[in-house]
Amino acid sequence: MKSNKFFAAALIILAFTAGYSQLPEFNYQRTSGIPVFYYDLVSFAKPGSDSTAVTVYTKICYDELQFLKTEPGFRATYELTILLTDKKGRDKAHRIVNKEINEALFENTNSRTLFSITKTNFVLKPGIYNVNISLTDLDGKKTRRMKSEVEVPEFFSQKLMISDLLIAESLNTDSTGIKIINPNVFGNFLDNQKFLYVYSEIYSLENIQDVKIKLKLADKDNNEKVIKKFTKKLEGSITPVLLKLGRKELKNGKYDIIMTVESSKYVAGQKRPILIKWQNMPSASEDLDEAIEQMRWIAKSSFLKKLRKMDETGKKRVFSEFWKSLDPSPGTEENEIMDEYYKRVEIATENFGTFLPGWKTDRGMVYIILGPPDDVERHPFEVSSKPYEVWFYQQFNRDLYFMDERGYGEYRLINPEIFWEMVNRTR
Repeated sequence: MKSNKFFAAALIILAFTAGYSQLPEFNYQRTSGIPVFYYDLVSFAKPGSDSTAVTVYTKICYDELQFLKTEPGFRATYELTILLTDKKGRDKAHRIVNKEINEALFENTNSRTLFSITKTNFVLKPGIYNVNISLTDLDGKKTRRMKSEVEVPEFFSQKLMISDLLIAESLNTDSTGIKIINPNVFGNFLDNQKFLYVYSEIYSLENIQDVKIKLKLADKDNNEKVIKKFTKKLEGSITPVLLKLGRKELKNGKYDIIMTVESSKYVAGQKRPILIKWQNMPSASEDLDEAIEQMRWIAKSSFLKKLRKMDETGKKRVFSEFWKSLDPSPGTEENEIMDEYYKRVEIATENFGTFLPGWKTDRGMVYIILGPPDDVERHPFEVSSKPYEVWFYQQFNRDLYFMDERGYGEYRLINPEIFWEMVNRTR
């Protein structure tokens, strides 16, 4: 994402048909510029050790980075920081990785199909960890931070166990004949992908000969469908398993992919989420219906009401037409308006969630429509008032006030008239 490359278009292009009339206007000029990246953490047994091998994969597309002109081409640099702490916040492991990308062609620097992938290895004692990952575009001077909690298992604690499931895009073979797994990281399976791979390892403490393996998909209602079923002879204490999934076997949706292994005496299982989605869906959204709901800050309620009633084919067509009508650079592979909108939705979801998803809150609404403020004053522990925040927008020379009136972290906008004045000034 280049924060300066679309300024010539000024504000969002709003040459709308009547059916796509919008309120309020999305202030595209104030793009956040924060790089969006994805990560995956997978654990495998470390033979001969009471610890576990943990690998963190990160993936970022070239268009999210600021490339600078060099000789003979273009260069982007970023710094990746990975910190793992225990429940008390104590540092248990950390890495700082610096990555440089060199490209000969300018058009590749804007690509959303070319990626930089990092692989960072750790050896950890089994337990629960807080994972904190930040990626800083060293030229764009912007940082994105992400965090989660993960349990690192002790794999040989039972007679039969399965490692984490690693989702892979493709397989390559090196000059020695060894297969190289290219991780998916996103956990997404797009319409235009013909295959995905699932890699795992089976761990056995006994002389187990044959096991029955099942690979299943479970939808949001826990309805399960078996997509692979076979018998495999174990190769000893560690047996690798690589399964190939075809796109035709799968319908769009969010699932848990479940692998079970059963011997005559023991059963083991492992699962992880996977998203199977339509190619033109924004990367930050989980499914089409959710993406439609998240359009509430850019499309009229009457338009969304009609869209919800359509079948999936109709929804796809109208959804594509809606965003295509806003694309500031038709003919290129990316739709900058759609990408920016859903990135703001994702950031709002990560930062402003309470009893509602973050994108539905007042702070989420303001962030999505106006973009990030130039400055934020936070007052969480004031003696004489309830917790509040002040967001300052230099472009409008206005402050917006949010107050947590109930003490549950639900900050409400208390001067909405100023917000709507700002919205009207972007028209």
